[in-house]
Amino acid sequence: MRYPRGRNAEKAEALLARAEEAPGGLSVLELDVLSEESAAAAVEEVVQQAGGLDVVVHNAAHLLLGVTEAFSPEEVVRAFDVNAVGALRVNRAVLPVMRRQESGLLLWIGSGTTRAVPPFLAPYTAAKAAFDAFAESTAWEVTALRHRDHDPDARRLHPRHRTLRQRGLPRRHRAHGRVQQDRALPGLHG
Repeated sequence: MRYPRGRNAEKAEALLARAEEAPGGLSVLELDVLSEESAAAAVEEVVQQAGGLDVVVHNAAHLLLGVTEAFSPEEVVRAFDVNAVGALRVNRAVLPVMRRQESGLLLWIGSGTTRAVPPFLAPYTAAKAAFDAFAESTAWEVTALRHRDHDPDARRLHPRHRTLRQRGLPRRHRAHGRVQQDRALPGLHG
């Protein structure tokens, strides 16, 4: 959450109050999806406090409402930066931790506007569609790569240059030359 001790303090306190009634624990931390450093710091704090990281909820969004042509390119780029690229920044911080733990869950909160596109929401809808594409691709990738080394370069595979067999995927993940979707969606659980 951005500004949990500032402008969002009331929301942070309400969230903590609700969590008191539930089993387990909850911490509200500063995390700005526009900053890779902020994401890394938040993940480091979670790992220090809790000893690991179980779940990440991708829920950041920037809503723009209006006639499409009225938005400047800079406003649209910012929507993409928050709504899609922000999740990438967070994943770059959390996925190495989840791989070391050999467990974790990425929960992506999308938008129905990407399926039934309404008027006056074009920048938001386009950015959330990119967010959905990141979610789907990431689900496949973390499943396909969960059996590989923890070497960051092992994650850099170009699909046109290697078959699934050449990528070293276990046989159970291969079906007619592509990763089985039902095996890909569970993400890091295994």
